[in-house]
Amino acid sequence: MSRRDAARFETAEERALHAKYQAIERKFSVAIQTMDYEKALTELATLRLPVDEFFEHCMVMAEDKKVRANRLALLGEIAALFHRWPISPDWVQGKPKGHWPKGHWPKATFGFGLGFGLDFGRAGATSHP
Repeated sequence: MSRRDAARFETAEERALHAKYQAIERKFSVAIQTMDYEKALTELATLRLPVDEFFEHCMVMAEDKKVRANRLALLGEIAALFHRWPISPDWVQGKPKGHWPKGHWPKATFGFGLGFGLDFGRAGATSHP
């Protein structure tokens, strides 16, 4: 995957999504590291509107290969956040801050049109192809 180049963004929606990603990435990382899963989930949820707007106004598979690669790289960075999510806090040693007892995860589903989704409505998170 190529690296995203913010100077190549063509639309306000690309720039807004990138700005939101930059605003939450560090907070999300710290929340995961400190096992504050409620905070991490809250940060991820703030991506919903900018992602929706991005897909509403941007053709990801643009004819221009550089534009396409740049948009895919941006989405790849966002998708990478999901790969850092632990599947279940029960797998982490110690009792995490914001720990949800098995079977009591908050109800939230994220798909973001990235070819996968996370469903936190069950005991533990599952990924959907």
